[in-house]
Amino acid sequence: MIKLIASDLDGTILPKGQSRLDGVTVRKIKEWISAGRYFAIITGRDYISLLGAIGEKIPGIYCYCCGGSVSIKDGVRHYSRPVDSGAVLRAMSDARRCGKELVLCSDFEVFVYGSEEFYKSVSRLYGDSCRKITLAKEISSPVYKISFFGDCSKPVYEVSPPELSRFYNRNGWDEYTARFAGKGNAFSDLCARLGVLALETVAAGDDFCDIEMLEKAGKAYITDKRISDRCSAGFITDPHLIFENI
Repeated sequence: MIKLIASDLDGTILPKGQSRLDGVTVRKIKEWISAGRYFAIITGRDYISLLGAIGEKIPGIYCYCCGGSVSIKDGVRHYSRPVDSGAVLRAMSDARRCGKELVLCSDFEVFVYGSEEFYKSVSRLYGDSCRKITLAKEISSPVYKISFFGDCSKPVYEVSPPELSRFYNRNGWDEYTARFAGKGNAFSDLCARLGVLALETVAAGDDFCDIEMLEKAGKAYITDKRISDRCSAGFITDPHLIFENI
């Protein structure tokens, strides 16, 4: 019997062009959890942005954010793989050197290091959770994702520093998490935490960063054919099918 569904967010249960989960998806997640089973979203997004996309509280849902670097359930953090403080200091220096804007994502806050104009644009999304900083000592909580913004044709790091792993590099964003974070490790942590076997799990995703998670699940689905030749997951066009025939 399937006990756990773990899904990516954007492009998977949240179709492209949609800003919030639809009512059907929310209902299916609630029904799944109410039946005594587990549901997790494992996403590159930070927790604040993820809550906005869910749109309402869903008690019992596991939220693995920032590429699997931190997990929060019902407002309580229970797993974390923060970025080393030295890497954060270097990121601030390198952003300044390369003329990039910088967002440092924590669990309940985001810290912006850059221009006033950029800060205002980010704060429109995060509101009171957004903090503008000029010094590293103003960072008041662990950093789980380093996000540079600017011309991606000129990456800050040609090769990722040893303590970091590149998580995303598109649409102007160049993002890094701790070396031993990642969605696959987050998925393994959750299975161990819940005492769930691989054959009792389903995973779903749409991008290359999801492959490690998909390969660890008993059954896997993808919603983008681009990665179909890289893993054995079944292709679906309707994310609601993740909840069916399992």
